[in-house]
Amino acid sequence: MSAFMASRSANQGMCAHSCRWKYKSRLLLEEELRPGEYLEMEEDDNGSYILNSKDLCLMPKLDKIISIGIDSLKIEGRNKSEYYAAQTARVYRKAIDDYFDNPGGWQPDEYMKELITLQNRGYTIGFFDGMPGREAQDYIDTSSKSNYRNAGVIKSSVNGFLTIELRHKLKKENEIEILSPFKFEPVKIILNKIYDKDNNNLVEELAPGKTGQSVKIPVGGDLSIFPENTIIRIKTA
Repeated sequence: MSAFMASRSANQGMCAHSCRWKYKSRLLLEEELRPGEYLEMEEDDNGSYILNSKDLCLMPKLDKIISIGIDSLKIEGRNKSEYYAAQTARVYRKAIDDYFDNPGGWQPDEYMKELITLQNRGYTIGFFDGMPGREAQDYIDTSSKSNYRNAGVIKSSVNGFLTIELRHKLKKENEIEILSPFKFEPVKIILNKIYDKDNNNLVEELAPGKTGQSVKIPVGGDLSIFPENTIIRIKTA
């Protein structure tokens, strides 16, 4: 090793001690159809970001997609939460209906405001407008950009109470947002009282420690807009 790197043979007493030098290993990626084009895999304490694409989201181009005659859209739901699947389908359904009500005045902003509440790594339109630039990748981190979480699912709405099967810890004075299928704007409720469904005791907080762990909360007004399996979310920061 010393002879190869420094022309100093250890067998002749001239070792350069090259085995003790500081080295850096490099990992190169080579795509099958691009031989000779090497991409260096760089890492920090959290890993590598070379394949860390933002999430594809074509909501900003929905009007163009509809205008060229496409009449069926697929929501990617594999390995996604119930909150993700429900909220994405809900928002796209509303956006499509609003487009047909007023094609000339349609804008994506209010729908994107809801989509960014989902777990995401930032959004990109990918190759829709041609070759994407550096903005299609996140070179900083892999964490979600959303500070909302799935709080639970409504299991019943009876006698002024909502029964919620928990997906996230709820505490007294938390504000939750109910995503009613009958209203696009989330219904916000402050948790002044929380009851443990199992024993009807008032509690300060309760976490989803076991399957089916549920709470009951008193809610005024028309509960018919909160059918079974309505999703509830909570802002965590």
